This record gives sequence, structure tokens and C-alpha cells, in this order.
Amino acid sequence: MKTEIMLNTICRLKKISIMPKDSVLTYNEYLIMAQISDESNRIESFSDNSDGVNGSKIGASLNISPSAVSNILNQLDVKGYIARTRGIANHRLVYITMTDKGRKVYESERKKIMGRIERAVGQIGEKDCAAFAELAEKLAKGMAE
Repeated sequence: MKTEIMLNTICRLKKISIMPKDSVLTYNEYLIMAQISDESNRIESFSDNSDGVNGSKIGASLNISPSAVSNILNQLDVKGYIARTRGIANHRLVYITMTDKGRKVYESERKKIMGRIERAVGQIGEKDCAAFAELAEKLAKGMAE
């Protein structure tokens, strides 16, 4: 019975989207842009290399296949949210950077998402949210084994 309750809860949680209804990005587009933003910030902090984020490494930490990443990058490129450049030393490498338009859209979407999460935390309470996060992490580790 307890496993049935857990299964139902997990299924309900999976149906919840963090993306606002008026979002201009899909969930995967947002994840890719967040990855580009995070990697860009890391590169700028530790290197003088401002070529951008290596395109082939973007999906690895997100568990998104290279072909899916390529499709998402194509969509973001068409929308004008990213730019691609070839490596100078190695022309096979493609570097991804966010355009000004892309940065504005990403930051706007991030604020909306964080607002949704903050409202949920306000309704549930910080103590229960912390307990939920801890339990969810334990569950994720237990199911990964």
C-alpha cells in the first residue's frame, strides 16, 4: 500500500510543470539556457576564454541526448536566443553563447519560475519545504540504485 501511495505521488509530481503558462520557452529550452548561463559564468570566472560553452558538452549533465540538444539549440538559434561560433584552433568545435535577447528572455523566465517556487514555499512553509527536499533527495538516491 505504501508503495502504491509513493507511485501515485511521484506520478502527480511529474505532471507539475515549473514553467509558467505564459512561458516563451519549453522546459528543455529553459534547461539548456540555464546550462549555457551556468557554464558561461564558470568560464568567465576561471578563464580568459570567452568563446562560449562547448556545444557537445551541454546535454551531458542534463541527461539529454546529443540529437535532442542539437534540435533544442536549433530552435533557440531560430528564435535568436543563442549564437554559435566555430573554434579558432579546432574548427570542429562549436561554441554556444546567449545573445542579449536570449539573456533577457532567460532572466525573465527564471524570475517567473522562482516566483512560482517562492509562492509554493510561502503556502507550504520553509520547514516543510526543507523536509520535502530532503525526502525527495533520499527517494531519488534510493531509486537510482
